[in-house]
Amino acid sequence: MRAVVLFIFALVFLSCRKNASLNANPVRPQQSMKTNTASAVTDSGMKIEGDKLLMSSEIESVTGEPAKQAVTSARTEAGFAISQCYFQTATPAKSVVVTVTSRGPGLDAKEPRQFWAEKFHGEGTEEKDAEEPQRKQARPEKVEGVGDEAYWVESGSTGALYALQANRFIRVAIGGSDDKTIKMQKAKRLAGLVLNRL
Repeated sequence: MRAVVLFIFALVFLSCRKNASLNANPVRPQQSMKTNTASAVTDSGMKIEGDKLLMSSEIESVTGEPAKQAVTSARTEAGFAISQCYFQTATPAKSVVVTVTSRGPGLDAKEPRQFWAEKFHGEGTEEKDAEEPQRKQARPEKVEGVGDEAYWVESGSTGALYALQANRFIRVAIGGSDDKTIKMQKAKRLAGLVLNRL
């Protein structure tokens, strides 16, 4: 279970770093944020455009800096439709990454709610857990008041908020040097805004 969560975190991080370096043309903060458009198509045909989930002013109200640009990516992977947006701020460490995972199109589509149950509740993972070497990682911490259910997942000096709503889940990661409690509060606030727009 922990290995899969770390794998998803690594994929998101690497994708953000790659896309951010390809689109590093900053705009002045008083202008609207610059975006590149990519959207994931879910099994119902709904398009999720990551850059429409948060406004620059909302990011500024949480991080203290507006988003200069939004770098989006979308893909279908392992039966899921995944839409991601890296909201870049002037101080890279204060940037925000939002990832939305939905049921993908096609015959190999998987249910995000079932994936959630396996990863956060251990349903159907008894054999997998016995095979995986034990790693030292904090257990997911339940977070109240956002979505149907939410968890904070700590990974080294970083962490992210995962929130489930209906049959999709989001991941909100915020950089910076704040302690875990403050990062969780900031991520929870942004997650609420994102979930209201889905």
